[in-house]
Amino acid sequence: MNKVPFYILESKQYCSSKGMNTNDIPFPKLCLMKDVHIQRVSEYQEFLTVSRHFIKKLLFFMKNTPTLVVISDDKGYVLEMYGDQTIQSMVHSLGIQEGVLFDESGVGTNSISLALKHKEPIQLIGTDHYHDCLHSTTCMTVPFYFEDLERRSGTVSIMSTIDYASSFHLGLLSSAVDSIERELKIRKQNRRLNILHQVMVDSTQNGIVIIDTKGIITEFNQAGEYITGFDKDMVIGSHIDILKPISSYVNKILKNGSKYKNLEVTFYSLIEGKEKTSLFDALPIYDENNSLLGAFVQFRDISDRIELEKQVIATEKLSLIGKLGAGLAHEIRNPLTSVIGFIQLLKKEVGKKHTEKHFKIILDELERIKRLVNQLMMMAKPSTNERTECNIVELTKETIYLMNSQATQHNVTVDFQTGLKENLHILIDESQIKQVLINIIKNAIEAIDNGGNINVSLAQVSHLNDYYIEIEVKDDGNGLTEEQLKKLFTPFYSSKEKGLGLGLSICKQIIESHKGKMEVSSFINEGTTFKIKLPR
Repeated sequence: MNKVPFYILESKQYCSSKGMNTNDIPFPKLCLMKDVHIQRVSEYQEFLTVSRHFIKKLLFFMKNTPTLVVISDDKGYVLEMYGDQTIQSMVHSLGIQEGVLFDESGVGTNSISLALKHKEPIQLIGTDHYHDCLHSTTCMTVPFYFEDLERRSGTVSIMSTIDYASSFHLGLLSSAVDSIERELKIRKQNRRLNILHQVMVDSTQNGIVIIDTKGIITEFNQAGEYITGFDKDMVIGSHIDILKPISSYVNKILKNGSKYKNLEVTFYSLIEGKEKTSLFDALPIYDENNSLLGAFVQFRDISDRIELEKQVIATEKLSLIGKLGAGLAHEIRNPLTSVIGFIQLLKKEVGKKHTEKHFKIILDELERIKRLVNQLMMMAKPSTNERTECNIVELTKETIYLMNSQATQHNVTVDFQTGLKENLHILIDESQIKQVLINIIKNAIEAIDNGGNINVSLAQVSHLNDYYIEIEVKDDGNGLTEEQLKKLFTPFYSSKEKGLGLGLSICKQIIESHKGKMEVSSFINEGTTFKIKLPR
């Protein structure tokens, strides 16, 4: 014999103490007025909307069982009822309808008030009910919660006849309520995330674009409108090709998952009627299974910063011109002194046999002045932004091939090695980078006295989440002293007897204009290593 749960015995004792007759029909004593009931239903509208979907599934699994579903609020007032028409007719005869209150003082022992009171699923089968007229029914109720167990929100109940009673039905109902609660929690989280998303997207000064796998723009914020001059309503739903400066990068992301960081792109803003230069990042978006969902793009206007940098560069150039002028005057004065002296000497020695030797000295000194002026012009020439995607591996190989003849003349071997892909492209000025490599390899050849090796290597390195292509040129020559290293990039300083001292200054300027870095290390009798880092 099954033991009757204590809460049923307690409820029946309560009903008896209130003088209820088991033979009476338990009509509910309280019912909400129509307008109050409508208001109450509106407060539970989200739960009711979500629950209909899951209860529909529940009724499908119980399709051979006459079932009535009742949803109540946190007080026990019935909000909605639906299900089997036969049972609905029966409960209507008992005065049970939408808006009535299920409490012990009104309808006796019932699963709704017990579930609300004890905060757990309750089932009443047959004689578990206090009133005899309900002994042919079974009622099961599960409480639901919006937030947590301390804030109960209402109940979901199913009523059937005792002939179909099964504890399996309580399990189905509990599963349905769990699903409803999870869905409500997800909706709440989605609302919170959506608010957070809107705040972040609309408050940032960065333009933001989100693109799906088909290249369709799904998100475009206010900053993006301001920078690009495109209207949000026109952009969302359009293909990324509408944003020409960034579309080629996004298409590559969608094709092979490429990543781009700190690239400069230029938009023509229709709002301000001028070009805006932006620093641009683009990344692929993946789901938890590492499947591509689309691409994320952000760009920030750096036009003001570029203007400021131009002013700083102009100021620095003025300062450099002063220093270069003094150095140039000193360097030109020496050969001019020689030229003037030999010309005066030639006046007295016209026709003598060593006149030809004097002319050679004059021509050599004039040639030196010419080279000084040419390199000075190259250094003063403003750097261009005409950069294209260049195969860095192929460029390095071509430069080494170009320098091999000079290396052979000095009995020097140039080796090359790389772990990079053969078709790796980066955004550079090809001629300028080739000029840098030629200069450094030429210096390495001249640094080796009589036979030796130069090792050139390519690798990808990272620093503070930024990726670089590192070109290393290492020789086994005589090396440099610490003093020579400190002055290495100083204009007109050279460790070579006939060096002009401008080559490495120009190389450093070129690399820095590419937002790269140039490093050098050297030890006496061990050789010198140059490292060039270009943004990936």
